[in-house]
Amino acid sequence: MPIKIILPEDENFHPTSVNLDKNGGIYIESFENNLNIYGAYLDVNSRPAFIIETQYSRKITESGFAAIYFGFAMIVLSSLIFLSFQFFLLRQSILAPIATLTNFTKSISSNHDFKKRIPIQRSDEIGTLIEGMNYMIGTIEKQTELLMEMNAKLQVTSTTDGLTGIPNRRMFDEGFAKYWSLQLREKKHLGLIIGDIDHFKLYNDAYGHQKGDECLTTIALTIKEKVTRPSDLIARYGGEEFVILLPNTDLKGTEFVAETIRKAVENLEIHHIKSGVSNVVTISLGIGSLIPSSSMSPKEFFDKVDKALYQSKKNGRNQVGIVQV
Repeated sequence: MPIKIILPEDENFHPTSVNLDKNGGIYIESFENNLNIYGAYLDVNSRPAFIIETQYSRKITESGFAAIYFGFAMIVLSSLIFLSFQFFLLRQSILAPIATLTNFTKSISSNHDFKKRIPIQRSDEIGTLIEGMNYMIGTIEKQTELLMEMNAKLQVTSTTDGLTGIPNRRMFDEGFAKYWSLQLREKKHLGLIIGDIDHFKLYNDAYGHQKGDECLTTIALTIKEKVTRPSDLIARYGGEEFVILLPNTDLKGTEFVAETIRKAVENLEIHHIKSGVSNVVTISLGIGSLIPSSSMSPKEFFDKVDKALYQSKKNGRNQVGIVQV
């Protein structure tokens, strides 16, 4: 790095001085292999006392630029590495838990499994959010179980007679349609019994409605005790009327069950001073049995058995009327 001092007397001083004045006391000349840098030093009168000329090789300059470029590249690379590390931390601390929460909520929405909990424990804001979500899921689980329990009770209530505890007319209608289709397909008998307590209105008038309710409940339980097969269906059809469905039961079997029920009710010996049939509560029944076919509807079969019940009442009550189908 050659250094040269130029005095004011030097013939090169004047052109250089002009350039120095234009560039604020510093002037750079560019040659093919060198860079010459001139710097003026002033005397007490602010006039150039001398000029220092310094020569720099172009190779040094190129090396400097290369060093600058390399430093810039390292800064960029370091920045990328730093940003990648920051993104990794962001992913681990925020994005991954959020993805877990998203997948968990999708799973609950599709499977409706509210017994699961989010398997993440943290002490930061995300941990507080997860704790709140787990609490909310637990609350939904309890409310769902309560709702299912209420629905089950409602289902029972909608198909059960509130007084006697046996199935109601709605349950019978659904069961009748189901059994009719089943026996039609399997070509097997379906027995039907319709029973009506004799002079029950007079019983209520004589003993009061509370005793009447007790009488209905007792007779319902008695019928239930005598009809023991799991496939049989007993229901309170309305008022003092009961119906019994007996799948896979021919007319003889149906008549046997009906007569068993009639005797059981009579043997209860529930006093009925206004019966006109007996001094105790009795029941009249109509029965029928058939193999369902397309030539007769369930309603037509029911009406025929109901007419058999009417005939048993007409013939003196406390007996079984039979319809031949």
